[in-house]
Amino acid sequence: MAVGHRRVVLVGVILLVVQASTWWLIGRRRLIRSVPEMAVNDFSFYEAHERKYHLEVNSPMRLVVCDDVRHQLGDAGVSRLGSALKRFNVTVTETARGDRAAPQLCFETRWQSPLVAKAETWVVPQVAVLGGNGFDHYYLHLFGGWIHLWSRMAWVS
Repeated sequence: MAVGHRRVVLVGVILLVVQASTWWLIGRRRLIRSVPEMAVNDFSFYEAHERKYHLEVNSPMRLVVCDDVRHQLGDAGVSRLGSALKRFNVTVTETARGDRAAPQLCFETRWQSPLVAKAETWVVPQVAVLGGNGFDHYYLHLFGGWIHLWSRMAWVS
């Protein structure tokens, strides 16, 4: 019985080491790749809010990606973000190009560990009818990949 218990402990320790090392080597920098998924969650909430209060749903919108997010995502990531938000009638552009009031999508990792992370996305300037300006997103890290757990609206500063 003691030999079987040692094997279970050994396997558990090996899995924990692999989990921590994949987070250290890969996962810490990969959370930014989840921004398109986070934005879809955000805009799905906005769409539901507009429907609930009988507002115009998915009115055309130009969205600028914050400079630091655009730099971290790269051209391919910004393209994925644009494709993901197309269904909400949102056009993602790199710069405001004269429209200084164009909303910007920003992102920040608040904290992360080898198992879970909290990230924030927000749109500035705040869209008044939405009741908040951002979302907290919680993710589970599993061997190098991030799995979305849940999101909630928040006031992000």
